Amino acid sequence: MQFNPIKSNHQRYWLRFRIKAYAVISAVLLMAVFSFYFVLNWQFLKIADFQVTGLGSEDKNDFLRKLQPIIFSTKIGGVLGMENYFSWPKEIPGLALISPEQPNLDFAGLTITKDLFKHQIIIAAHKRQRLGIICDPGNAGCWWFDDLDGLLIENAPFSQGQLFFTINESTSDNLGLGRRILPAPLFANLKIVLVILKDLNIAIASMELNNALEELIVTANSGWKLIFSLRFDPSAAIGAVKDLLAKTPTTNIEYIDLTVENKIYLKQR
Repeated sequence: MQFNPIKSNHQRYWLRFRIKAYAVISAVLLMAVFSFYFVLNWQFLKIADFQVTGLGSEDKNDFLRKLQPIIFSTKIGGVLGMENYFSWPKEIPGLALISPEQPNLDFAGLTITKDLFKHQIIIAAHKRQRLGIICDPGNAGCWWFDDLDGLLIENAPFSQGQLFFTINESTSDNLGLGRRILPAPLFANLKIVLVILKDLNIAIASMELNNALEELIVTANSGWKLIFSLRFDPSAAIGAVKDLLAKTPTTNIEYIDLTVENKIYLKQR
């Protein structure tokens, strides 16, 4: 059998290549395992001091226990645990704090500051702010909703008058603590409407939310109505509404309809 030096050299080349490749892959895997063990166990990354601000009367340790499922639910936190520097994000949104197992309606979110050299985590808890009250007259229930998510955060007394925005809603059976008054896009427009109502300085007798039609009906003390669609931002039409109210006595108005974008419909008495 004739010896083929070219074929022999080719085989030796691929043998050396495979040996080098296996060596590189093995080295990378060993480095990855070592790095993981290093991050997991190195005391320099261990957090020894947890500070929490903005809790009010809630106990810090109870609050941290409630955060455990959130931290463990992340890929990094689930492996490294609560006390590792890399387990903590820069912020946690308020809706992430709510679950059937750990309901927490008090906080709009958490801002987290990490100090590696002090082995310290500082958690700033931001309280939800009340925006108004929503009531279900049929079930005789009222709840405060917040200004961030429209979340029903606590029970409220039935209220009428100008001190707080009070909205009646009888077309939905979805009201209750921990629920949202509206989906996020509609709630964003509702907040705009409430700002507009303050600007118009209308003496409000009542506000009715129709979830089915996605409309808010505002009735003034004098009996005329202002109807908003919550499907879009009505700001562009408000200048025309102001002009209309300046020129037309409200005693002559049945309603002003803003349920069609960029259009105003007036019905006179």
